[in-house]
Amino acid sequence: MDEASLYGRQGDFDAVTAAPPGFLLIVGDSGIGKSSFLSSLNAWPSDPLISKPIVLKSVQGSLQTALADAISDCMSQYLEDAHDPQTAWSVVKSIGERVTSVSGREILNAVLAGTLAYAESKLGKEAIDVGKKVLGDIAKGGLLGFDDRLAKIRVPDRGTELCVISEALSEIAERPVVLRLDNAERLSPDDRGLMIELTDAVSGKVWIIACVTRNNEPGDEVIQQVSVRGTLPHELPPLTTPAIEQWLAASEVPPARWETITRISSGYPLFIADAIRLSGAEGSLDDIATPNGFQALMKASWKRIPETIQTMVARLAPFADPPSDDFLTRYLRLTQLELGVLINKLIESGIFVRRSDGEAWFHDRRRAFIWEQVLLQKVRSGVATEALEAVGLWVEDRKSIDPWVPPAAALLTRAAEKLSASGPSTNFHTLSDEAVALLWGLIEVNEPFSAWAPGAEIGEVIRHAEARSGLALDALPLIRHLEELMLIETLEEQGVGIVRSTIGGITDAAALLGEIQLRFHSTPRPRFATVAFGAFVRPVLGKFEDAILNLGRSSLTDHKQQSSQLLRSGKIIGGNSQPLTLGATVSIDNQAISFTARFSTSEARTEAERTIKNISELTPRVQLVRLIPLPQPRLRYARYRLGSEMLGVSLEPTKNPTDEEIIRFFDQRAQYANGLGAVSSGDEIEVFDLACRRYLLAFHTPSGAWTRSLTGFEVRTDNAQTTQIVSEVASTRRDPLSELQLRAAGYLSGGERITRALFQGGVELQLPHPLVAVLDEVERLGKQYNTGFRSLLFPPDAPMLEREIRVERQRVFEVREALVAAGAPDTAGPRPSILVAFWEDTESGWASDFGNWSACVFTVNDGLGAVLVRRVAESAIGNNWWPNFPIPQVFENYAGVKADSVSQGDASWLIAQLLGYADHDARMMDLDTDLGRAVRNSGTYVIIGESDEERSIIEIEPGMKSLPAV
Repeated sequence: MDEASLYGRQGDFDAVTAAPPGFLLIVGDSGIGKSSFLSSLNAWPSDPLISKPIVLKSVQGSLQTALADAISDCMSQYLEDAHDPQTAWSVVKSIGERVTSVSGREILNAVLAGTLAYAESKLGKEAIDVGKKVLGDIAKGGLLGFDDRLAKIRVPDRGTELCVISEALSEIAERPVVLRLDNAERLSPDDRGLMIELTDAVSGKVWIIACVTRNNEPGDEVIQQVSVRGTLPHELPPLTTPAIEQWLAASEVPPARWETITRISSGYPLFIADAIRLSGAEGSLDDIATPNGFQALMKASWKRIPETIQTMVARLAPFADPPSDDFLTRYLRLTQLELGVLINKLIESGIFVRRSDGEAWFHDRRRAFIWEQVLLQKVRSGVATEALEAVGLWVEDRKSIDPWVPPAAALLTRAAEKLSASGPSTNFHTLSDEAVALLWGLIEVNEPFSAWAPGAEIGEVIRHAEARSGLALDALPLIRHLEELMLIETLEEQGVGIVRSTIGGITDAAALLGEIQLRFHSTPRPRFATVAFGAFVRPVLGKFEDAILNLGRSSLTDHKQQSSQLLRSGKIIGGNSQPLTLGATVSIDNQAISFTARFSTSEARTEAERTIKNISELTPRVQLVRLIPLPQPRLRYARYRLGSEMLGVSLEPTKNPTDEEIIRFFDQRAQYANGLGAVSSGDEIEVFDLACRRYLLAFHTPSGAWTRSLTGFEVRTDNAQTTQIVSEVASTRRDPLSELQLRAAGYLSGGERITRALFQGGVELQLPHPLVAVLDEVERLGKQYNTGFRSLLFPPDAPMLEREIRVERQRVFEVREALVAAGAPDTAGPRPSILVAFWEDTESGWASDFGNWSACVFTVNDGLGAVLVRRVAESAIGNNWWPNFPIPQVFENYAGVKADSVSQGDASWLIAQLLGYADHDARMMDLDTDLGRAVRNSGTYVIIGESDEERSIIEIEPGMKSLPAV
């Protein structure tokens, strides 16, 4: 089979090729893919001679001519496979001699003429000479054209003669023969009778495979007569949904279109192939072609049913998907028995088909043909008004929206003469595509347990709407227009612009969902994250206790906060008695959703990790983007402050700054943050908020106030720029449409978005040093992230600590260099060296579960950047160390040298900073004691120098340093 025909047809292929020799009828509706399937039957057990598919015609004698052509084609194939033309033609001659007694020379000539034509074109002069001699002996008269051959073989019994020739070819060539015929419904009455007779005439290792279309009188006659003779036809069904999706995925059709293509095609390959063509050309699925033959069958089926049933069909035609039996019996005023009889009659007449989902209903193209072309506009309006009333009452009674309701509600609203009291109150079909797209984004982004429920952040809604619809939205006027129509409302919460839907009534909601389907050929998913998680993730996640979902990608901080929410406890995350969590982002139909799930055992979480890693093997619609087992180790952020302290400059605030100083402050703040981001990992950029940024400033004076305030809008960008004044556009941070106003005015472009608003106000405006502002924010976010995670441990191992501190010291130097590159002054000179001594302090007078360890750190500004760590028996500082800071003998090359500075105190506090950790994020502990060994064996602590400190995060998009817009 060829690749396109293979999708969903392997079972049919196996059944047909496994059938015993004889006559086999392949039956199917128009568009079901019979011709493609027949063409795909190129491989067969036992290496038979297989003819090309021959299309039958309506003129009398077409069947015999087609059989002659098919046999000739098999003979030509036999010659092509033969190594010796002389021997091959001897075989052909023997076939002729063998069948002369039962066949006239005319029929044999018709078969052999095509074979000679092949020999003349393919086998050269020798074969031609031999061929002419053979024909001269057997079939005088030379080559015949189609009309001549047709005239000589119109006698009905010549079909039997052709079967004899086929059998002879099979026996002498010692290979089976397969003859393929298409469009049997086109045959003349006499030829149809002959085809029926072939069911008994075929003998030997010969297959005659014929395709016929049902739901038309000639085709139904052939099917019925062949079946009566005991030959069971092979029925080609519609493709199943998995087969359709496999085909669409291989053709790179956007997953958002899959469900609509499945519905429109009803599983018929003809329409699937056209939908793939349109998707490749970025065309509309509204342009899927309906072949004339398909329409002709529909017209014939329509005419064959009585007027009373036509009336029923007209009332059903607005429903793209089959409603429930309960609705249909109430709507059509039928009993369940009468409904069953009606459905059977519509199946028999070809009005209904068995769809790919097994339901008996219209093929969507036939339904559309009846609704749009058979019924007059006035009739459609009357039917729609009545049906809309029935649907509205049904939905209001049930207080829920069945899947069949939205497309029906939208189509009926479009066609109805007037909106009913029980139906939708809004004509959504009068809205622009952009307005419908924005409402689409809102209903999918809104999650019931999100921070902004029952609304959603405006920017997120717009980005999602653009991603789903493929449209670029002019959001500001669009939102204002929808507010005027009272379909949405906007408000500001915690500095974030929020949009909420004000669409009332369940029938209005159904009509909006259906309008989205009709406009964009994609099924909207209210609460997209919840629905997608339930459909694709939950079945493979295994046993988990609870989960928090988000539309879009979540950061490490998001997953950490969600873990805390799930645990509902201030205790340490990941303790022996506490459940574990797993954070992940997956892309479903090219839309990212993220979740944090809680597990009661590490085994359950490990199994969930395994299945999520392989989730794309279960369905091509889902791809793993990121996987984060939680808890993760604490992050290091002490290096940022240490690097800035190396600069040796005073970082003073600015009081009552001028406008120029304010602009300079935000420019430098962006430069320092961007510079630190350049020397940070992706995790650090996420958690410490060091992605590339710029600022927009709005000065405003509140009504009745005499002092002005300042709002700095922080913008995520890929293109660092200087700070801009936008007071005339965004006059207040409390306006939910500030971001849209700035975008409309040209201050925001592309994927740029505002992440937060920094407010300064009061009688006396004071700005910190911009570097201090950045460092304070990093430390605030770092402390917030690390809180709740267990501290890391490091043993009193001097060589290991020297190695680890040396690596971290290099990171500190990189921070210093990045700040200088961002414009920070540097007055401290070259890289200093540090010398660390630590000891167990048994006389400190205080006790700790981690042990009593003290340390001192000597700094020498020698420009070497060296790191030396030594364990000593007691304090490395003598009684007379002030003010000379002499370095003790334990540091060989530095013994007696005057240190430039000395720090002494708790070893955990001093050494943790040198390892990159803030206070109490890492602690020194002797792990060779009984308690230490128990701690090490518990596996609940990360041990520096022993444990794998790399965060076990699977990142499918490596190098991503900022979160993409949804």
